Amino acid sequence: METETETETSAGNLEKVSSMRSSFTMRVFPQNHFKAAFTLTEVTMTIAMASVILGAIMVASLTLQKSLQASQDYTNGMAAQLRVMDYIGLDLRRAMTVTAPAGHIFDVQIPDYYDSSSKPRQPNLPPTNSFSFQNNSYPLYYGTGTIPVSYSQVGTNIVRNYNGTSMVVVSNVKNVLVQAQKINDPKVTVTISFLPTFHHGTALDAAAQQATTMTETILMRNSVNVSL
Repeated sequence: METETETETSAGNLEKVSSMRSSFTMRVFPQNHFKAAFTLTEVTMTIAMASVILGAIMVASLTLQKSLQASQDYTNGMAAQLRVMDYIGLDLRRAMTVTAPAGHIFDVQIPDYYDSSSKPRQPNLPPTNSFSFQNNSYPLYYGTGTIPVSYSQVGTNIVRNYNGTSMVVVSNVKNVLVQAQKINDPKVTVTISFLPTFHHGTALDAAAQQATTMTETILMRNSVNVSL
């Protein structure tokens, strides 16, 4: 009896499962044949906006590069001014004579401080009975002669010639202007200026160069014959 009952129960369960399966129907969703895309107007506007952004980036990059180059050129010009002024100040302070021949910025004669072996000479003192501290008319002398030193401008270079040996003090400085002017017997004023590479038009050249002017007044240590 129990076996028959179990068989009937199993048969009943199979019928329920079959009925449940038959109650579910497969739903087939229709495929969407439409695909999303940009219109021609949207594409055109996107390209235009991207072009404007890229153009702004390029302009900003070029402006920064130009500003950096201008700063470097101006700094190089100022460094060249200081270097020339150091050399000129050194030679003028110890000069015995100062002249300005044609084609040169100026020429000086300085004491012969070193002998042929590059050793410093002992100074020759003037007679004690004729030395005067008031007018400084009897300076110290080194050796028996003097050394010629000249400054000239060759293109964009400032050249210093020391006893026949030339040396470029500064190079590639555009429109550099060096002037020496006598104030009185023991003083000379030296003015150096240059024209910056980047400035606002040729009409403002004079103002741009004037803004870079460096002036130094040099006091002579010796009794100097200045002819400028």
